[in-house]
Amino acid sequence: DVSKPLPGWTGIETHQTNRALRALETFGADSSISRDEFFNYKYDTQYSTNSVIAKVRDRYIQDMANEKDPKLISALNLIRNWDLSADSIYLFIQIIFLFFFIPIVKSFPIFQFFSFL
Repeated sequence: DVSKPLPGWTGIETHQTNRALRALETFGADSSISRDEFFNYKYDTQYSTNSVIAKVRDRYIQDMANEKDPKLISALNLIRNWDLSADSIYLFIQIIFLFFFIPIVKSFPIFQFFSFL
């Protein structure tokens, strides 16, 4: 029966992936796509504002809202002003996510089956 969810150990996402969200936001929002637009959409490097990574970022900013350390405030401003681009210019943001946001990411149910986190 396809209406029953698969067990978590299968590794099948039960949420919309960023790629799926971005496809809906680009291809899905454009009823007449030119050749150039097709390639721009295909090689899109943005995270969706509805993606897990965007939600993690927003939650981290919210959790750190009362931070007083000037160095951390400066880092939080970088994260807050990130435009969710995943290009090489924003590599430092992606590294920050890898090392500092793991405790927050682990609290999202979709990541419960990743033992390496």
